[in-house]
Amino acid sequence: FPSPVVIIKDLDVLTSEEALYDALAEYGPILEVRLIKDRITHTSQGVGFAYFTDDMYDKKGTFIMMLMWI
Repeated sequence: FPSPVVIIKDLDVLTSEEALYDALAEYGPILEVRLIKDRITHTSQGVGFAYFTDDMYDKKGTFIMMLMWI
């Protein structure tokens, strides 16, 4: 059973949650986007999570492949 949570790795440390949301929104309805940040500096650690609704599975099966080039 596929999960509506997508892990995005190797993000630029300057990537914001807003920019990540905007980049992924075309693939389906997003509930939330979260970046893993350093507790002290609050800078991105280059990893994020996108929480999609189940509607994303109504799209083409190429969803994950399309994310690979973002």
